[in-house]
Amino acid sequence: MIEKRNSGVKAAAGIAAVCVFTYFVSYYIRNLLSVSTPEMLTYGFNKEFIGTLSSTYMFVYAVGQLVNGALGDVVRPKFMALIGLCSAGGVSIAFAFVTAPFLQILLFALLGFSLSMLRGPLVKTMCENMKSEYAHVACVFLSVITSAGPLAASLFSIAFDWRGTFAVAGATGVFFAAVAFVILTAFEKKEIIAYKKSGRSKKEKRSVFALFKLHDFFYYMLVGMICEIAGTTITFWLPTYLTERLSFDENTAGILFSSITLINSLAPFAALMILKLFGGRDKRMSGTVFAISAVSFLGVFFIEARWINILLILLALASVRLSSTLLWSVYIPDQAESGLVSTLNGFLDFSGYVAATLANLLFSFTVAFVGWGGIVLMWCALALLGILAALLASGKHKKIT
Repeated sequence: MIEKRNSGVKAAAGIAAVCVFTYFVSYYIRNLLSVSTPEMLTYGFNKEFIGTLSSTYMFVYAVGQLVNGALGDVVRPKFMALIGLCSAGGVSIAFAFVTAPFLQILLFALLGFSLSMLRGPLVKTMCENMKSEYAHVACVFLSVITSAGPLAASLFSIAFDWRGTFAVAGATGVFFAAVAFVILTAFEKKEIIAYKKSGRSKKEKRSVFALFKLHDFFYYMLVGMICEIAGTTITFWLPTYLTERLSFDENTAGILFSSITLINSLAPFAALMILKLFGGRDKRMSGTVFAISAVSFLGVFFIEARWINILLILLALASVRLSSTLLWSVYIPDQAESGLVSTLNGFLDFSGYVAATLANLLFSFTVAFVGWGGIVLMWCALALLGILAALLASGKHKKIT
C-alpha cells in the first residue's frame, strides 16, 4: 500500500501543495510585526518595545522547535498544523485589540510557540508519503516559499492599518488552518498519506537522544549552525555593511539588499541539479560550495570596488544557501524511515537559532573593535569551518565503507 501510494506524482504534488501553502501562511503571519513597525512607531510604540516583542518571539520559537518537533512524531501532523496555525491566527487577532504591554509580550511568546508547531510535522508529512526525489523537490519549495511571506504581509499592511493588518491576516490564517485540516483528513481517508513508525522502541523513538544515532547527524547539525549564522546574522548586518563600508545611500542599499535577498532565495532550485553533477556525494558538494564561499569572502575583504564586492557577497551567500539546501531538502527527507523527521527538523532548527543568536551578539560587540574587515574575516572563518567539517565527515565515511 505504501509503495503504491509513494509512486504517484499527482498524490505527491497534492501533499506538497497543501504543506507548502500552509507553511507560507505561517510565514506571512510571522512577518506582520516587521511590516507594521513603521506605522506602529507613530501609534505610541517605541523601537525598544518592538525589539522586545521580536526577541520574545524568536526565543520561544527556538525552544518550541525542540518541544513541538518531538511532538510532531507522536501527534498527527494535521492536528499540529491546525492547532499551531489557529493559535497563531488567534494571537494575531488578539494583538490588534490588546493594549497592555505585558499581554502584548505574552501574545508574542504564544505566537512563537504556535508557529514552531508547523515545519517539523509538515516536513514529516511530505517525506513519509512520497518518493525521496519528490520529497527533495517539495522541501526545496518549502524553503523558497518563505521568501514570499514578507511580500504577502506587506500586501496586508498596504490594505489596512496596523490593527487591521494583524486582525485580517490572523483571521485568514485561521481559515486556511481549517482548510489544510480538511484536506489532510481527506488524504488520510483516501490512504494518500500515512505515517511510518520507527523500528526503535516507543520510548526511544520519543527521545531526542535517538537523533544522535542517525547517520551524519553531527555533521549536518554543524552545517545547520553555519548556514543559519550566514543566512540570519550576515543578512541582518548586510544593509549596514552596504551603507557604512561600501558607502551606498540608504535607498540604494535597500534596493541592493532586496535584490541580493531575492536572488539568494532562488539558490535552492539549483542545489538538486548541482548535487546530480556531484553524483549524489553531498559532503563533497557541501565542501566545494563552502570553499567557493570562503574564497568569495576573502575577495570581499581585499577588493574594495563596490560592485565587485557586492557580486562576491552574493556568490558567498548563495554558496552557503546551496549547502543549507542539502540539509533541509536532502538530508532530513532521507531520514523518513527513522520515523524521527519532525524531531530531527525541530532539533536542527533549534540549534541553528541558538548559534545565530550567539553569533549576532558576537558580531554586535566586536564590529566596533575589529571593523568591517574583521567581521568579513569572521564570515570567511565560518566557511572554512564548513570545509573542514566536510573533509572530516568524508574521511569518516570512507573508513566506515
